[in-house]
This record gives sequence, C-alpha cells and structure tokens, in this order.
Amino acid sequence: MPVWAATVTFTEDEGKGGWTICGIRLDGARTLPAPELPAAFAACNYKVDRKTALPEPLSAYGVATVKLRLLDYSPALGSRVSYDQCSIFREVNTVPRSIDVSADGTLSFSLPVAGTTAVSIYMLLGNPVIVFVEPGKTTEVCVNLREYARRESVFHKDDKPCGLPIYVKGPLADVAQEYACHAGGAQLEDRLGDITGLSVDGYKALVMKALADVRAGVERMPVGRAARELLMLDAGYQAVNCLVSAPGRLARALYEKGIIQGDRYSDCIDSLAKTVPADYIPRELAEQADRPQAVLAPSYVRIIGSYEKERIAPLLGAGWGTYLMVNDADELYRCVSNDFTPLDDDRKARLAALPEGYRRIIGDRNDALLKTLEERKANTGYSIRDVPAVADSLLFDSIAARYRGKVVVVDVWETWCGPCRLAHERMAPMKKNLAGKDVVFVYLASESSPENTWRYMVADITGEHYRLTGKQSAALRRRFKITGVPTYIILDRDGKVTYRQTGFPGVDRMRKEIEKNF
Repeated sequence: MPVWAATVTFTEDEGKGGWTICGIRLDGARTLPAPELPAAFAACNYKVDRKTALPEPLSAYGVATVKLRLLDYSPALGSRVSYDQCSIFREVNTVPRSIDVSADGTLSFSLPVAGTTAVSIYMLLGNPVIVFVEPGKTTEVCVNLREYARRESVFHKDDKPCGLPIYVKGPLADVAQEYACHAGGAQLEDRLGDITGLSVDGYKALVMKALADVRAGVERMPVGRAARELLMLDAGYQAVNCLVSAPGRLARALYEKGIIQGDRYSDCIDSLAKTVPADYIPRELAEQADRPQAVLAPSYVRIIGSYEKERIAPLLGAGWGTYLMVNDADELYRCVSNDFTPLDDDRKARLAALPEGYRRIIGDRNDALLKTLEERKANTGYSIRDVPAVADSLLFDSIAARYRGKVVVVDVWETWCGPCRLAHERMAPMKKNLAGKDVVFVYLASESSPENTWRYMVADITGEHYRLTGKQSAALRRRFKITGVPTYIILDRDGKVTYRQTGFPGVDRMRKEIEKNF
C-alpha cells in the first residue's frame, strides 16, 4: 500500500453477496469529517413548517428533471441507480429504469409527467429515496450515503445522525426531506408479523391495529403539517392495499408454511374471498383515495387497478373524483403499454375526458405503439406454433418430438414476468452466436399471459412459440416441479433432459449447458 494513502476500501467476495466498507481511515482518527454539502444545499435554511397544509398537486404536462449528487460516493458501492414514477406511469412487470453514476457521484435524468409526481430512486444503500418533480422544473437532490449507511448498520444505527438523509431543492422539498427522515417509522406491513392461520376478520383487526399504531407514531414525529398529512395518507393507502389483498396474503402465508400445497393455492384464495364481507374496507379509508393530494402518496398506486376499483369505488358514492379518474387513466395506459392494444374509438373518447397531462402521455404512448406494430410486421426469425392436440400429460414430449435431432432449449416464461423479459434481452447476443448450429429455442407461455401482449412480445424473440392452456401449463409444472418462471429445460439430440433450472442462471451458464450437448 502506498505510504501516502489516507483511506482504503475493503471488499470481501466481490459480486458474491459479500461486503464493501468504504473510506476506512489510516490516520488513526476514530471519527469522520462532516459530509461536505455543496454550497447551494448548505445555504438552505430548513425549518419545520407546522402551518402549511399539503397542497393540491399541479396538473399539467411537461418534462421534469432530477439532478442527483451522492455524498461520499465510491465506485465500490455500485455504478448504477434506478428510478421510477410512483404513479400509473411506472414501469410494470419489468425492472425500473437505470442510469450510470459518474465518477464524482452525480447523475441526472428526465421524464414526462402529468403534474406533481413522486419519484422513487433506488439507491446503492438502504430504502428508496422519494422526491417530487413537476413539469418544466428541476429537482436537485443531495443524498447523504453516510447517513443511509448508519441507518442500515447493526453497530451504529443508534448513533447520532450524520446529517439529513437527503437535501432537496425543488417542488415540495421540505416534505421530501421530512419523508426521508421518518417514512421508515410509517411502514404498516412491517408491524403485521405472522398472519398464518388468521381469518379475514382476524387479519383486518391486525391491520387496523397496525394502522392505529402508525398514525399515533406519525403524530409524535417532529415534522411539518404537510409531511404529516402525506405520511398519514400513505399509511391509509398501505392499509387499504393490505385489506384488498387479504385473501391472497392469507393464502400465501399458508403456502409458505407448507400448510397448503401449490395445487390448492388458487382454491384457498377463492375460499377466503367468499368470507370477505361487503364492508370489509372502512369507508373512511376509501374516501381518502378521492382526495386530490392522494396522487402524491407513494403507496397510492398500490390501490389503483380493476380489482382494487371493484372493492373501493362502491364506497365513494356517485360522482367523478380523483380515484375514478386515475383508474380510468390507468386502464387506458395499461391497454397500450402492457396489453399492446391500440386505443379504439371508445377508449379515445375516454382519453379526451382526462386532464391534459394524462392525455399527452397516454396519447404519445399509443402513437409509439402504432408505429412499432407497423415496424414489427417485417420481423422474421420467430414462429407461433399450434399446440399439439394430445393429452396434457403427453404435451411436452409431443412438442419436443418436433425437434428431435437438435439440442432444444425450452424457456418456460410469462409476459408479466420481468426477470423473464430481462433474460430474453441478455440471451439475444448468445442466440445470434449460436445461429447455424443444431440448437432450437422453444418458448412456452400460458394463457395467464394476455394473448395480445404475448403476440406483441414474441415478435422480438427468435424461436418457436407456444401458448398453453391453464391445464396444459399445470401439467407441465407438475411434471418438472416448476415453482416459478423463468424455468429452463435443455434437451439433448435424443430428447433427454440434461439441465433444468428455475431462475435465470446467467448467459455464461446457459451457453455452457447448451454446448455440452453439441
């Protein structure tokens, strides 16, 4: 080590889930110097505002920009940061957008928004950072990595804070700073504990007790009125999400404890759903979903959707409020962004009734979809095949027999599976390199993948494609003990299984297992 070295970074098992300790001082000092805030942030005079209420969000279309600086940044902490909107325009069933961090710990990104919007930034340390953006404005954020590390530390979490977690300049700056300081104490699900074996009524009592505890804690927090209102709203939406999804959560708990098996999972959900009373969600919580400020709460998007709307909307009475408007926009956006179905005349008429920001973003996405669909008509290299008309138990062998004499890579996937789609992107170069060799890629999805979405996606995935019925897919899962997707099955030239893996093992491993059969 050079004699002039002042600090050192220690890494154990890099890339294997090990540890990295940055900034170990070599001068014997037991304390670190205070983080050096840029002058623009150091000059900010932050005070708790106990009078100003949480404002109604701006409703307008435009592009918002976020400029981020990571204090005490070291490349050893990672080189990419991800982000996404906490709105209906978030990425669904895929990984969030990501961007490279510069060597000096800075980065910036821009995104179209329909008004004042919460943005979640997935950091190198700790929980996501929530900031607010507005059309045509720049939100500047300085993230105190040292403070986030202290909060996550086993040995130092009770030490004196190393400053605020984040410093913000821009829309709702004080609210974002206070939310970052105290949101951890307002997480309702962390208080639920073990729910195995509870009835839906017992589970509701637990959720409402947790909500009361969170609200009492928020009342004691040293925050301004606006941040307090945001934390209260967000806790309420967390509670609604927990109640709406009660049958699924209770069934999942039974499944994870081995009390029910996978083949009884859906039946268990249906059985529990029948015991949920009509007034299961308190009207007071449902009515909060109609406040204009609702869209500012990060958890609000968790109660948006057709399933949630069916249970919440009847409690709101007549009238077109925030909740129904956002749900209608969500349905239209998912139509073009998830189902890849262009808007018809009826949906275009609904789009015209939405605020400008929603109209612009959904309309632009629809125009881009139409252009892409036209371009994909020229795509080659993929084939959609008819499923053999045989018994479910014979289906896999019947499909495999079509490719006897070749190495067959079977990819069991679904359109809603983000890791599946990411694996397709990463394997594409390998597939090009293997072109011309006796290997065929066969993709098996089920009817849980919407047909329009499936047909849109497979046009970009070279190979042979089959869409199975629910019963056919269940038979496949039973035969190969498939517990999730993606699952990969490799067959040699004689149709013998040589490799099976649930979860993407990486391109190098896939290539190695394929080439074993050449």
